[in-house]
Amino acid sequence: MKLEEFLNLDIKKLNIENKKDYLEIQNILSRSDASLGRLLEEPCEKCGEKQVYCGQYDQGAVNYEDSFWHLCLNCLTTQYSTSSNGMPSHISCPFCGYQWA
Repeated sequence: MKLEEFLNLDIKKLNIENKKDYLEIQNILSRSDASLGRLLEEPCEKCGEKQVYCGQYDQGAVNYEDSFWHLCLNCLTTQYSTSSNGMPSHISCPFCGYQWA
């Protein structure tokens, strides 16, 4: 699946768990200043495909709230989390530990 297809999915009609997480990721990725993230070297744990992305988005400059996700564009497996650690120099993915800043 391509990013454009993911952004156009009607998540509410899909029979998947964590619909709220998908909607959050769709919302973030539809913003003009967001990017899909970096392609992980590890394959998806569910389907084995190498279309898994690790992403981060800064939700606010004042409280340092960040959103993180892992998203497989093949089977739509996702992980999503927000963090507000107050330290912009310590922005790392809670799922794989990648240091974003």
